[in-house]
Amino acid sequence: NGLMYNGGYTRKNMFGLKLDYAAWLPELIVALLREHPGELWLIPHTYGPPDSVESDPEAGRRVRAALPPALQARVRRVTGEYDCHEIKGVIGQCDFFIGSRMHACIAALSQGVPCVGLAYSMKFQGVFESVGMADWVVDGRTTTAESARERVRALYRERAAVRTGLEARAAAARTQLREQFAALFART
Repeated sequence: NGLMYNGGYTRKNMFGLKLDYAAWLPELIVALLREHPGELWLIPHTYGPPDSVESDPEAGRRVRAALPPALQARVRRVTGEYDCHEIKGVIGQCDFFIGSRMHACIAALSQGVPCVGLAYSMKFQGVFESVGMADWVVDGRTTTAESARERVRALYRERAAVRTGLEARAAAARTQLREQFAALFART
């Protein structure tokens, strides 16, 4: 999330994060790569020129560059500009997802991908609650870097155990949404 990485529009921690997001991300990646022998992908959701506070691709580039050289080879970045449907497709291929952009988290959850929401606003809680994943929100405004890192690592270890239930709840939410729209359209 370029906006969080850069401290918001003010570039002065406008979200009141307790953890230093830019410093925390490389630490988290190192910790996760110690547990998993595979790759980690940095997936942008919001595009902008490299000098924009919104630029997820630039934030991803900087995060990867901050890693030890031996680990950089295991961290991939999605570098093209893709529309929301294409990015959702990429997110849907993940085994586990960590997001700090609300719509990226929704893309993961709606496809049954276990997802940690690194929150910078209260909106995350309600979205995650809607699919029974409220305890998968890590609030960057109230938690320390170490506590957040350890919570994400613990949730990573639980990913397989929650996948089936999440897939079922996401399917039920989609069905409920279709029924509500059908009822609305039937009234007109």
